[in-house]
Amino acid sequence: MADVSKKIVPWIMPAVQYKVDSVELAWQHPNHARMFLNENPIPPSEKVLKAIEEMARYGNRYPHRWVQLRKRLAEPFGLGPENVFLGNGSSEVIDNMVRVFCQPGDEVIIPEPTFSLFYARIEVNGAKDVRIPLRKDDYQVDIDGMINAVTDRTKLMIVVNPNNPTGLFVDDNDLRRLLDLGIPTCIDEAYLEYDPSRGSKVPLIKEYPHAFVMKTFSKAYGLAGLRFGYMFGVPELVEAFERIKLPWNVSILTLAAAEAALDDQESLKKKVEHNNRWMAIFTEEFRKLGLKPFPAHGNYMLVDANDFGYSSKEIIDMAFERGVILKTIGPIHGKNGFFRVTPGTDEENKRMLEVVKEIFSQPKAKRA
Repeated sequence: MADVSKKIVPWIMPAVQYKVDSVELAWQHPNHARMFLNENPIPPSEKVLKAIEEMARYGNRYPHRWVQLRKRLAEPFGLGPENVFLGNGSSEVIDNMVRVFCQPGDEVIIPEPTFSLFYARIEVNGAKDVRIPLRKDDYQVDIDGMINAVTDRTKLMIVVNPNNPTGLFVDDNDLRRLLDLGIPTCIDEAYLEYDPSRGSKVPLIKEYPHAFVMKTFSKAYGLAGLRFGYMFGVPELVEAFERIKLPWNVSILTLAAAEAALDDQESLKKKVEHNNRWMAIFTEEFRKLGLKPFPAHGNYMLVDANDFGYSSKEIIDMAFERGVILKTIGPIHGKNGFFRVTPGTDEENKRMLEVVKEIFSQPKAKRA
């Protein structure tokens, strides 16, 4: 009998996994404050729910291409529906970009740390992720390091703007230096709606046809469970993505929900205001404790707690014991005392602040 494991292509099993164990843990503990996965704590609006209910009546029909929705997404940037690819979350865009540009063994240059799904989809598609550490002095994406890492195997570059987990934006001039290389470059704007003062980089695709911009309705719009993401690119690139996607990759329920969410800008405004109000409170309260919160430009905040002597895992474990789920963060430049928090409901946020105050009432050495 043949050993099926020997038939699997060799780069699949060694690839890093994007683990969702913490999501399962959260569902198993519904009374814990769920503040770890950059979800929106506010449920979909009645307009969105009504749109889903009405479209469910057509659940026996396959989706169409939803050109009108593409057009609406494109118009603010002076683009057309041919510039928009609709995906099953931005996760599908991430997977597709590697398959569009990379053959096994090709290299993708990417900051570290950043959204870890990038690493997983690069490796599972047989490419190599070339991880460039953040600058040590300011934790900014090291554009010089990315440029210096380019080889003849470099087929794709990735910038998350603002970066996750640091919350920092890449300087416009630095971004242009990267784009001037002519290498296909993904600009991920998953969190841009939380900072209205920042302009999108979508217009850059007119100047740099090898650039493409990825967005999602999972964050500020609050549709993470419905899975709707999209990408702006030149028509040739959108066509490539269309060719490799699965047919009917986005359900009619999701498409209807996305269109309704786009109509409901008042709901979006309230969600953003809730997030940003609590981010300001978190910043103030954390600083009072001696913690060092990073700037919050999305719905997540990286917190430097290294002065207290706890590891990230110890912090997350202590918070979990007290009914709050925070996000563990791997070492950055040898320091292992970071954690990340996403605002929850008002009640969850108040509970989290009490828990954090208890944990950081004194350093680890004194507590022992």
